[in-house]
Amino acid sequence: MGEIPGLTVYENLKNTEETIKDYSYFANKTFEAILIPEKTGSVDVPAISISYFNPVTEKYEAAEIAGVTIVVNGNMPQQNFNNSNWLNDNETLVISQVNYSDSNSEYFAIQIKKESVYIIIAIFIILFALSIFLIWVISIRKKKNTTLKNLYKQLSAATDINEIYSLFNDMIKYRYNLNLKTNSQNTVRNNLPDSNLAEKLIDIMSYMESSEAKEKKGCLYLKDNIKSIYKSTFCKT
Repeated sequence: MGEIPGLTVYENLKNTEETIKDYSYFANKTFEAILIPEKTGSVDVPAISISYFNPVTEKYEAAEIAGVTIVVNGNMPQQNFNNSNWLNDNETLVISQVNYSDSNSEYFAIQIKKESVYIIIAIFIILFALSIFLIWVISIRKKKNTTLKNLYKQLSAATDINEIYSLFNDMIKYRYNLNLKTNSQNTVRNNLPDSNLAEKLIDIMSYMESSEAKEKKGCLYLKDNIKSIYKSTFCKT
């Protein structure tokens, strides 16, 4: 709450409630501020605006605590306010509320420690940074999927077996930075993280290196194998 001219402010945690609901942790804390006048007469307590995260709307909102003017009557003692007997037995301190500043009935009046506000702001910054990073990763992945989809579309329309293999090689180079035409089978086996995919690629490499197999099985066999790899591997990324 900070310092207020004409008042001594004491803040403390009044109550804490902790619950577990649907495997989620909930905490409800009540804070209070005690204001002790340091002088008689009119004392203005300014309005306080506090930002907080609303889990229902998933947005940060502002809570407004209305300002107030109070009138302090009586004779103020000279003792230190930390002394519990700072009021003499024959003296009475009267605080009467005069008026509130304009308030908005749409907001709840709450009190939050400054430390809690700082934590909420830090969490918001972290979540914002994570959301930006996630959007960037999704955009990169979407771009990759679009490129692979276009290459596969050209491959499906091709009728020449060498053109089909070249387009498939472009897909592998784009996705794994690995050239099937210039690398050995052992290189493919050692550089792919997915051993099952590596064996499928080696089968296609062996097929393309065998003139007899190509003449016997033709383009359809090659397309069927590539189609199986595309659906099981590329469509999941």
